[in-house]
Amino acid sequence: MGKEYSDQDGRRVMAVRDLNLDIYPGEVAILVGESGSGKTSILRCLAGLERPDHGTIEIDGTVVADAASKRFVAPEDRDIGMVFQSYAIWPHMTVLQNIVFPLRRGRTRLSKAAALACAHEALQLVQMDEYAERFANQLSGGQQQRVAVARALALEPGVILMDEPLSNLDAALRGEMRSELASLFARLKVTVVYVTHDHVEAFSLGTRVIILDSGMVVQEGTPQTIHDRPVSSRVMRFLGGWNVFDVLGIADGRIATAVGRFAGPTDQPRDDDKLAIRTRDVELLSDETQLNGREPAANVVSGIVVKRTFLGDSLIVEVNVGGSPIKVSTLDHGVSLNSEVRLHLPAGAFRWISGRRIPESAQISPAPDSALHAGAAAR
Repeated sequence: MGKEYSDQDGRRVMAVRDLNLDIYPGEVAILVGESGSGKTSILRCLAGLERPDHGTIEIDGTVVADAASKRFVAPEDRDIGMVFQSYAIWPHMTVLQNIVFPLRRGRTRLSKAAALACAHEALQLVQMDEYAERFANQLSGGQQQRVAVARALALEPGVILMDEPLSNLDAALRGEMRSELASLFARLKVTVVYVTHDHVEAFSLGTRVIILDSGMVVQEGTPQTIHDRPVSSRVMRFLGGWNVFDVLGIADGRIATAVGRFAGPTDQPRDDDKLAIRTRDVELLSDETQLNGREPAANVVSGIVVKRTFLGDSLIVEVNVGGSPIKVSTLDHGVSLNSEVRLHLPAGAFRWISGRRIPESAQISPAPDSALHAGAAAR
């Protein structure tokens, strides 16, 4: 599937390019990436709010968009439920009316009695039944989001689409809602496509995480796979928690970088590879620390602390080493700004990582039994 837009100068920009993606029944698939990566454009095409310029979209085996044949099924006639970032709760209606209204129209067209029964059941799922007669302006942000989720669930769709639904909530409520959504998804076994820019949200909610960059999939897998084995330096930088260094050369068993020469991986890098190490694997050395010959001196560098980011249980310290930064995750809250420190970068903690923007391994193979498929038109 592909989607193009015109920029302010009239030039065509590919928001989504050559996407070939299957979402499986009961899966919570998280589309995550930086702003402009294409995640919202994909979701809007799936919802029918945008028309793809290339390729097809199928929901439960039914083609709902085909650019070649001009086939296009309207959003209200697709087997989907949608939860928007802005909640989209009608302020002139009660909570119950917000749920009932779409059930009486569009694809479902339930009787009044059936719509009321479905609405109450959906509100019970999100613990909002006691607020059924309240209006939207009488609800908190978290309560409004629960109503939006209930409205999507009440339709009993084949796929629920969610566009950054927690981004307008404060940090504490966002964490609470993440937990509630995770429990709800697991209990109902619904198929969900969820867009976010927050990798913590992606890891805590998703059964599969799909990372996008420039309208293309750059990595997909379980949250643990993505966390443990990012495939490129761009994915590492997006996730955070890594130091990535350009390789200036290799000689005498040492890898030259802008921050020093290190003993590291023994295998040879590819031409585009960079050297990477997790921030938590870099060690702040005290005056009393003795390496006892465990590491060569090349793996110890000195620098000046230029930034401290307090995270509660831990501290992220940025150290300027020869004009380049190294970040360290530490429990030592006594590290002060402008102090000189020594860092130990263990050879065994280094790894080679691709410096390519789009790794060759990013392609996702289609599956015939998918609940939702977006891809190239059949030939």
